[in-house]
Amino acid sequence: MKLVKNQKKLVNNQIYNNAYENLDNQRIISSVLSKYRGRLDEETLKGCGLNALWRCLENHNEALGTKFTSSLWRFVHWECRKELQTLARSKYKPTELVEIAVDEECENVFDDLDNILDPEYSKIVKLRFIHGMTLKEIGKEFGYTKEAARQKLKYALNRIKDMVYNTSEG
Repeated sequence: MKLVKNQKKLVNNQIYNNAYENLDNQRIISSVLSKYRGRLDEETLKGCGLNALWRCLENHNEALGTKFTSSLWRFVHWECRKELQTLARSKYKPTELVEIAVDEECENVFDDLDNILDPEYSKIVKLRFIHGMTLKEIGKEFGYTKEAARQKLKYALNRIKDMVYNTSEG
């Protein structure tokens, strides 16, 4: 059977267990995971290694000229980076944003938005950063799409940035 580049192979538990018991594979996985210690917890790191091994068994194609261990190294890095991105997206929750604003005593900034922006844009910024609403939720609130909400938020933030730079120069 000839494999094309993106064709997945069927992997069963026996194949997976044999690959997991291979010392070279264990060394590759542990060496890559050691670079992510401190940034990801141990359970997540172990899951990344196990998922990467499974994906590598499914996707590795020796006909392309790469060694299995090279592919495994790449898959483990990819899994860890994916987990870091997921962690970064969920890092800031709406309550944390409000606590940060109160801790830094800048809650008056949001009151001044009404002087800088139109009421609609001011409300969009407040909904996003005080109440932690998603762009989709904001769009639903105003009756337009997620993309329109993103564009309006971007416009509002650019207006705020322009005001900050113009007042700091003069």
